[in-house]
Amino acid sequence: MTTSRLSHIKITVTNFSESKKFYDLLFRKLGWKVFISKEKSRGYFGKDSSFWIEEGENRDSKFDRENAGLDHIAFKAESKGEVDEFAVWLKAGGMVILHEPKFYPEYAKNYYAVFFLDPDGIILEFTNHD
Repeated sequence: MTTSRLSHIKITVTNFSESKKFYDLLFRKLGWKVFISKEKSRGYFGKDSSFWIEEGENRDSKFDRENAGLDHIAFKAESKGEVDEFAVWLKAGGMVILHEPKFYPEYAKNYYAVFFLDPDGIILEFTNHD
């Protein structure tokens, strides 16, 4: 078997309209395209993977990274400068930054990242590292 790349990620959101606005902005910034859009779901396509959002039936449930399941989702930047530029874009758009851009040597050599939240509190990361 050859090494496989990630095909796609799908997350369930509590408010499709709100999440669609957020992820449309995010993926436009990252250069991803909308390739499927339905009443309560949407798919975005990047270089070789896709990301889906879909409104869930239980709209009262919010994300909690302390529970079993997803902890966070990271997107790779081409440079440290790109991470810094992205953080400025997040602030200008009024998005919630959880951790400002900085080095995280405990993760890997030259690991540099900004962490931010989606409308349901899912932790997202934009990172550059060796």
